Amino acid sequence: MKRYLLFLSLAALLLITFTACSEVGAATTTTATEPEPAHAAYILYQEPVASQDTAASQDTAVQQMTSWQQAYTLKLIYYTQQPTSEPDATDTQWPDAQWRFILHDINQDGIPELFLVMYYNGRVDYRFVYSYADGNIQRLKTDIGNTFMPGGIILPPDGAYGIIRVISAGHVVRYDKYVLHGGSLFRTISGDVVQSVDSFRINTVPTTEDEFEYVFGSQYEKVWLALHDITQDNVLDVVLGW
Repeated sequence: MKRYLLFLSLAALLLITFTACSEVGAATTTTATEPEPAHAAYILYQEPVASQDTAASQDTAVQQMTSWQQAYTLKLIYYTQQPTSEPDATDTQWPDAQWRFILHDINQDGIPELFLVMYYNGRVDYRFVYSYADGNIQRLKTDIGNTFMPGGIILPPDGAYGIIRVISAGHVVRYDKYVLHGGSLFRTISGDVVQSVDSFRINTVPTTEDEFEYVFGSQYEKVWLALHDITQDNVLDVVLGW
């Protein structure tokens, strides 16, 4: 019952806020102020409760709403109001880019991290990564952004911690492994492959294919992290369904 109330409440929040965002976006191009988590409880519970048991269930749901799920939901709602191009008026290269998101537990502590990604026609730019700890959301320090290069993020082999960013640049495919420590997502090891000549390197040192795949996994069996459009259904399915 409590889980049902939580889902119902967040569904109401999403419906109201996504509708509001659409109306605001149609009316003005001014950047909106980022909402605070405290707004959620005000929006969700305006109807009188039927009994003490129902009130207790709703109070519990409100408390649960202060979790990473609520924080990430509000962060995603905020980004639906943000422009997808750079502030520079001369930047017209990616006028149809879209904000998308990834949810993945990098350090396998039970709470996933939130990636905010700019996406256009197969090209990705990882703009921001957020984590949630001790009741707070924080933006991680990282150099994972890659300025609209084809590629994505894959899982390390054998269920290891961290993530691997893959970038395709012509005939060269670059691999960078990142791990999470404190407030930083930092690169620990890099590699590159030139498939046309069977060239493999780790940290610029030539290596064998087996050694390369031991660190970065098989070239042909990558497990990619999924990119999701920021929609009400995806937030309900991906964030609340975690």
